[in-house]
Amino acid sequence: CGLNKGAREDGKGRLAIFSERVVTPEGVFPATVRIEGRAITEVVRGRAPPAEGSGVAFVDYGSLVVSPGVVDLHVHVNEPGRTEWEGFRTATAAAAAGGVTSFFDMPLNSKPAATTAAILRNKIEVARDKLHVDVGFWGGLVPENAEGSRKELRALLGAGAAGLKAFMAPSGIADFGHCNATCLEAGLRELSRRGGTKKPLMVHAELPFDPEFDTSARDARKYETYMHTRPGEFETKAIRLLMSVSEKLARERVAHRVHIAHVAYAPILKEIQRYKNRAAVMQRDTVAFTAETCPHYLVFEAESVPDGAVQYKCAPPIRGRANRQGLREHLREGAIDSVGSDHSPAPPDVKFLEEGDFLRAWGGISGLQYTLPATWAAARAVGATLEDMAAWLSAAPAAIAGLGDRGAIEAGKKADLVVWDDGAPAETSQQACRHRHKLSPYNDMDLMGKVEATFVSGHLVFSEGQVSGDTCGKVILG
Repeated sequence: CGLNKGAREDGKGRLAIFSERVVTPEGVFPATVRIEGRAITEVVRGRAPPAEGSGVAFVDYGSLVVSPGVVDLHVHVNEPGRTEWEGFRTATAAAAAGGVTSFFDMPLNSKPAATTAAILRNKIEVARDKLHVDVGFWGGLVPENAEGSRKELRALLGAGAAGLKAFMAPSGIADFGHCNATCLEAGLRELSRRGGTKKPLMVHAELPFDPEFDTSARDARKYETYMHTRPGEFETKAIRLLMSVSEKLARERVAHRVHIAHVAYAPILKEIQRYKNRAAVMQRDTVAFTAETCPHYLVFEAESVPDGAVQYKCAPPIRGRANRQGLREHLREGAIDSVGSDHSPAPPDVKFLEEGDFLRAWGGISGLQYTLPATWAAARAVGATLEDMAAWLSAAPAAIAGLGDRGAIEAGKKADLVVWDDGAPAETSQQACRHRHKLSPYNDMDLMGKVEATFVSGHLVFSEGQVSGDTCGKVILG
């Protein structure tokens, strides 16, 4: 399977990859990564080409960076039901072109939303033969399946969901209601029954109230008009409530894992870090509490969003320059654990492109293909390293999802690799974009970090600008 299938026809699928900069849990150094079948068998320091006649393919990537493949926990594919928004073929092709080797699909905006076992099973079958990279699935936690006996919730988890996703604010989708504290607690209790802290509850943490901001006299083409309708206090109130639910369960010794999606408001991160520290000391085996941010919060700033540029609209909103710097620093210091794209494309007709109306436009940023270079831009701004990148984009998200078989370059792990040039411009043209819809705030942006090759289970799925026509990805069942 893949662009290198001819080179791996020795009957064992053996391959050796060398680079002067291989990013491993032990550091960055010259190494040869030996692969057999789908797995890494050995990481040998230095250049160690296979013996002549061994039948082992050998690739020398020189000084290019070889990192563990990106694991993205936050992608909206929308198939079935809204495939015209984004489908599995296009999304996984974009992932391959961006160095993403595994991602997890959200239970919405596919139609119907994946809130029952039957719907999730159908979604998995629809996806199965269309995947260029590995894909897992979140199940939806909504009031309907959290009430009563929770039989449907148990069935949903049994059908292969990696965990549950809940909204604390209206999702904008009619069949995906938002949760209160009782609903969140019910979901966490059910997840605990399935293995303690192994399966996470991922939460869109905004708790809306009516801000003292009258939009009627404001220009809807101005980004700040939209931004002020969702102030940072939405996140603050929601995350504090979420921490109180977690604390209640911890007192009862109910093991659980909470992962906060797309934290965009930097001031709340000090409270998150304090809670994480307290939980680590007092409830080490009971509480796992982690946070994600997104590349668009790390690279964009409200002050620079052009009038009418609705491709920048998302929830929570992109905030100001000082907030962006705060997010970068908290990421560097460890309050934020992982970076996920929150790739959420939509067709032009629901974006109100001609009007440029931020209040009416459907929110969501199209960015799956650009996670690596955008995060690298933020990393360089705060002096972060290639090892930090591997932690944020690979090791941490793999651990949060309970995937012990990937997220690092070491013996026994899946041979999921991204080869990239940290000093070369990333390809951000619309022509090279693999998303179904090409409009993105990343269009033609100057970013460093060009993806040269992507390997999924040892299969070369992207190289020299070409995505393999083979679908080498597999379904990840929770």
